[in-house]
Amino acid sequence: SQHIQFVDRDRSGQAPGTNRGIRDQLWILDLVSRKTYLLYNSESALGVGGGFLISPDGRFIGSTEGSGEGDACFVSLQLIFFEMAGDFQSAGVVRQNEFDGLPNIHDSTVYPVNAGMWQSGNQFAVPLKLTCVTDEALAGLYLLDLSNKTAERSP
Repeated sequence: SQHIQFVDRDRSGQAPGTNRGIRDQLWILDLVSRKTYLLYNSESALGVGGGFLISPDGRFIGSTEGSGEGDACFVSLQLIFFEMAGDFQSAGVVRQNEFDGLPNIHDSTVYPVNAGMWQSGNQFAVPLKLTCVTDEALAGLYLLDLSNKTAERSP
């Protein structure tokens, strides 16, 4: 309760009626010192379809990055996590493609259906879909473990 996270959104390149061309910066404000710190500079929109979800222990922030738009075999939306430094002045970045156990199919995109939710301080559950895949068994709820960057599909 001593920090506020916020997004500075640049819409100067935004395509009308879409999220394409939006560029976001994720910042944190220290309420005691009144200093702000840039945590992440994105070339696309952050938080599409669910905003930002802070883990129960405050160590991680889960979100999405991308416009959320797509076509038959591509959707511009991926999970992204920020691991806060102990001093809350910086954050490490963990992207969806860093997790072992998620489907990886040529000419297909794995993307989150909704924002998901924290199951614990380092485990995040999220429903995922795939484009251009006939095997629907690959889609479903996945549990992502940020401590070892693994993902497992829930039965």
